[in-house]
Amino acid sequence: MWLSSGVTQSDVPSGKTQGFASYTRVDNETFGGVVDRLHKDLCGTYEAMTGKQILLFLDRESIGWGEDWRQKIHESVESATVFIPIVTMRYFNSQMCMEELLTFHAAAKRLGVTELILPIVLFGAEQIRDDDPRPEVQLIARLNYRNIEAAWTAGYDSAEWRTFVADRARDLDRALQRAESVLASEEKSAAARVTVTAATGQSSGTATLSKAEEDLPTFDLEDMTDRMSLVEPLTTRAVSELEFIGSLIGEFSTEGITSQAAKVRAIRLADQLSEPATRIEQTGSELEEVMFGLDSEVRALVSELSSIDLPEARKQLIDLLTSFQSVDMEDVGSQIQQAIEMIRLVTIGNMTMRRALGPATRGFRSMKNAVGVFSGWQALLDELRAGGA
Repeated sequence: MWLSSGVTQSDVPSGKTQGFASYTRVDNETFGGVVDRLHKDLCGTYEAMTGKQILLFLDRESIGWGEDWRQKIHESVESATVFIPIVTMRYFNSQMCMEELLTFHAAAKRLGVTELILPIVLFGAEQIRDDDPRPEVQLIARLNYRNIEAAWTAGYDSAEWRTFVADRARDLDRALQRAESVLASEEKSAAARVTVTAATGQSSGTATLSKAEEDLPTFDLEDMTDRMSLVEPLTTRAVSELEFIGSLIGEFSTEGITSQAAKVRAIRLADQLSEPATRIEQTGSELEEVMFGLDSEVRALVSELSSIDLPEARKQLIDLLTSFQSVDMEDVGSQIQQAIEMIRLVTIGNMTMRRALGPATRGFRSMKNAVGVFSGWQALLDELRAGGA
């Protein structure tokens, strides 16, 4: 039974495994509908092999995540939804794909079920290394990706393709079995936490706890606040570097000089830009890591506190999110977009500048991802204040 275009996640019968393929549409089109064919063959092979059905969604609209997709991703991880990024080097240039990958990974990492992420690399495997400066590339390398290039080249009717699909179905089954075991244990822990919290009317509780309940993980709101305090100096540092780069580029001009002199001037400027561009990449990476890690915990807290019918629970979350509003991330986001446009302008037709500013471009993309997380918190805070969560 294949997924029809009208099916959404809410229509999925209980007991069926769910999955989500993350990919760029241009890759699917360029390589002869490879995502569509993999979807069909993997679902069919998995059912033949295990007797269980998997519904593999191919886009956000089908899976029904909607506007609050970050929260829905967290909830999907809790229900053992498989995440299959289908990767070429284009994948890393897609902000939507990066947000999906990083959000899903943060939630899976927090719950200890990163095996639910099963990357498949279509082309560019030789460039995916754990020493790559881009954290997202390192992540795919660490997640033990599978290379589909040879199987795709051999053709959909080849033994190589059939073997690849069968091996991925086995990977899928093993990953689900382990993740379901881990999540079932966490589900029991969460239920016990809610029971104790509801009985005592406070987050720590004064009821007598069993040894198992004493060992349950808790949310350290003070630690979350401390980590959020790292965001402001990181954004301040990023803006400072951005302004420095902007001032250097603003002074650059080739008007009235020969083409050779212009090349020499561009090379000198590229040398000046190289170090701050590298610092921006590092700052963006740190900011992205902090924000996505915090987002996973915020979403988990939303899920848990929503199970507690106490005004104190809502107030606790509102207070936490309100404390995060000290940084004007919207203004930072506007400056980042201006910087990206500025870099595009000065790197047109200039390979030396493009190479020098490449790290800055990657850093700004990481910062945009972080701004997206912050915007999600603002929407969540507005909903909580309105009494809708």
